[in-house]
Amino acid sequence: MLVTPRAGESLKELVIRVMKDAGDLEQVARLNRLSTAVSSFAPGVRIRVPLDRMRTLPESAVVVSTGAGIQRISATGAVSELLAGAVLPQGTRLRSPGTAGALLRLPDDSRLQLPPGSELTLTRMQRVIDTEVFRIEVEVAEGGAEAQVRKDRSAGSLFNVRTRYAVSGVRGTTFRVSSLPASSGTEVVEGGVNLAGSAGSVDIPAGAGSVVDDAGRPSAPVPLLPAPVFSAPLPRFETLSFAVTLPVVPGAAAYRARLLQAAGAGQPLLPRAQTVAREPLAQFDDLPDGSYTLMVRAIDVRGLEGFEASVPLTLKARPVPPIKQVPAADAEHFGGPVLARFTEPAGVSRFRVQLVRIEGERRVPVQDLTLSSTQWAIGELPPGQYAWRLGSIAGPEGAPDPGPWGDWSSFSVVAAPPAATVGPDTDENLRLSWGGDARVRYVVELAEDDGFARGVRTSEVQGNRLILPRPPNGVYFVRVRRAVAGAAWSPPQRFLLERPVLTGSGAPLSVGDGQRVDTR
Repeated sequence: MLVTPRAGESLKELVIRVMKDAGDLEQVARLNRLSTAVSSFAPGVRIRVPLDRMRTLPESAVVVSTGAGIQRISATGAVSELLAGAVLPQGTRLRSPGTAGALLRLPDDSRLQLPPGSELTLTRMQRVIDTEVFRIEVEVAEGGAEAQVRKDRSAGSLFNVRTRYAVSGVRGTTFRVSSLPASSGTEVVEGGVNLAGSAGSVDIPAGAGSVVDDAGRPSAPVPLLPAPVFSAPLPRFETLSFAVTLPVVPGAAAYRARLLQAAGAGQPLLPRAQTVAREPLAQFDDLPDGSYTLMVRAIDVRGLEGFEASVPLTLKARPVPPIKQVPAADAEHFGGPVLARFTEPAGVSRFRVQLVRIEGERRVPVQDLTLSSTQWAIGELPPGQYAWRLGSIAGPEGAPDPGPWGDWSSFSVVAAPPAATVGPDTDENLRLSWGGDARVRYVVELAEDDGFARGVRTSEVQGNRLILPRPPNGVYFVRVRRAVAGAAWSPPQRFLLERPVLTGSGAPLSVGDGQRVDTR
């Protein structure tokens, strides 16, 4: 390495300033064929010194952007939340939840991404004094890390990523490292990586990957699986829990799907959620509404992840639609005015409703209006097949924020029978339906209070419909979540349950002003 002496600096002073030990003076003098007593140098003179003996200065990484809930653990063990713009000295440990990631700018201007569900330590971040030579090492304890290393780094720079079983050393590249239960994997997207285990090493070219087993043996490089190919744009997703069908990749044993989102205009994309699934189906829940980028990789039988595909994804699930009570899905109405009832989601006081008549393949509009009540007096309807759906409206009247429509559900209006001794089945059952993916399994809670502490009934069901024995009249609250650990509940929804008095024909009895007579 060549260094430039400062004005008036002697050889001894230069060695004290840039070398690890003053005892390196004689070695430097020999390299440059100089006397150790040189007291000054002519302008422009450069002195050769051994790079591995030069002093290093501690450097820091900077958090470009970060999701919520990521822990920053200092070298002394102090724990705090990671914030954008934070300066991270060497020795800092980062731990991300399964729902957020972070992007760091390292001292050499490389980028390091902490994926969701990962833990890593910035074990070494140093710059060789008076140079642009950097020594950077990252240790991955759990999950993985993705790096984009500068290609134009100074000669002698070091960038290593360590796992329990191997060290990946790079020279300007884009690569990924994962820490698996009994191995570690390295995938090279661009450039090249030298992967070293305790029992050997291997050079991995671009487009290939290798796995080091728990004995430190690296496998021969194998080609990465191709990126999945999306043949059409994704639809807009409108439920709190949703599933995305992924393109099938031959040779894939699993799929990793990540949702990335920009923190703001001009900001880089950050992981907001991820899932790994055996089948080509990615399920997500409890994400904020907004625009995302879905990133998908196929994973082979060795655990190596292939090239990545990306596709835009839009989520608009709030305010959530009300849950329907009556008419129940596929119910029959035997004459008389039709009265619809539904729940009231927390924070919502206006609703949009649509009713259509089904005539073969056609849906003929019957009613389309906005309500401020959870009861909808549809009125008399001719016999036939009908379908209805609901949506919530948030925000002030001058700036409404309509949520997505819930699913259509149908009911039939039939001529009343000559005589009836049993009321409609909704008299003995409570039937609920909500907007949701029929492929998803849900947990439904019914309670007598919005804190779900009194009279709680919990049910688990496949799809978005539930039939329960009818509880007594009164005010109830209902909420729904996906049947997986950690899934968030939907906002509580309030509804009133009343039992009508039935006429001999099975229709609800009403008084002169049209009000229905209910038992108490």
